[in-house]
Amino acid sequence: MNRGNCPGVSNPGYRNVVQEASKFGACNRNAEAVQKKQQLVAEILALPIQERIRLVGAIWDSISVIPEVLPLTQWQREELDRRLAEFEADAETGSTLEDVFARIRRVP
Repeated sequence: MNRGNCPGVSNPGYRNVVQEASKFGACNRNAEAVQKKQQLVAEILALPIQERIRLVGAIWDSISVIPEVLPLTQWQREELDRRLAEFEADAETGSTLEDVFARIRRVP
């Protein structure tokens, strides 16, 4: 298996991505399966950037529907607890969703 070459991709910076992709099949001793995964990554990297962005969105959507597969770090848990406590101490200080969207839309 040629880990340093990414067929169909001219940017050598993508080689690391293909090398990482080869690890997906590391437990699978089937070299053909690993090669197919590498080819799939090469094909994805050859897509126009807008297509790759859509693909990332679709992948993220498929992950985010199962939140338990993305455990929070201790820091994230503490930050969420802090924000919740702050909100519960004075719920009137928050903004409505409409206000938040209005501020976002005003940003140039």
